[in-house]
Amino acid sequence: MMCTPIIGIEPFEVEKPTLLVMLGDSIAAGYGVQRSQRYGYIVADRMGWEYWNYAVSGSQTSGLLDKLLNSYPTQNAVRNADIIHISIGGNDLVLTPEGSIDLLFLTTLLGMQATPQLDAKIAVAVNNFNQSISKIRELNPNALITVLKNIIPSFGPLGVVHNAAAFAIDRLTAAMFASHTDLLIINGRAHFLASDTDYFLPDFIHLSPLGHSHLAKIFYDTYNEFISQTGNTDNTLLVVLSVIGASVLFGTLWIGFYFLKIRNRMNQLAIKKDSNL
Repeated sequence: MMCTPIIGIEPFEVEKPTLLVMLGDSIAAGYGVQRSQRYGYIVADRMGWEYWNYAVSGSQTSGLLDKLLNSYPTQNAVRNADIIHISIGGNDLVLTPEGSIDLLFLTTLLGMQATPQLDAKIAVAVNNFNQSISKIRELNPNALITVLKNIIPSFGPLGVVHNAAAFAIDRLTAAMFASHTDLLIINGRAHFLASDTDYFLPDFIHLSPLGHSHLAKIFYDTYNEFISQTGNTDNTLLVVLSVIGASVLFGTLWIGFYFLKIRNRMNQLAIKKDSNL
């Protein structure tokens, strides 16, 4: 940015601080924790970056695309950003297009097999995702896209459906990034272990302050490793896509509760039958 010249003083360049913009769902939004405890804020504070958060809990890929196409504040943030972090995708699996829990669909995941319903949801999410990336690149063309792989807790009430949820999310992730060869992947799953109960809030869905701190370290280390390998220290746009989101974890919780509800009902019927014998 060039400052307005003043008589007798040479104009000088003022370096623009790096701007981190958060988009997507409740993981990026930092649901359930204070602003200063959110992983995006922690990374920005450590790196000396500015931090803008436009993420909205419950967002699906359709909502992200709508904001990129129609929301001037979101478009302005993307234009000015040096780093964009997006958490999106999981809510597309667990919610209906209207935003309610898709319990009928969630029960089909327990078989851990591809179904027409799963493939249909994935197709919609992939289309929205591809359009979103295209719009981001249109608004700010210097995009390096980094993907944080899903984090799914495998303890508590979610343990019984961990594999089913991971199966669905892995299919979604593979499809969303199949046509994007320039993605730098952060393997979040490898860094969140089943024993890390303190990393999640009591809902077993959203990250606790400790979990945000841990995710911030993964983000920070991955970013700096990329910089050291490429030597790219200018203000290149970094689009970080956390394709998990709170919605993914939210979905696994609802699958677990619904599964347990069915199992309890079956047990009740069995007990009733025995009592009638």
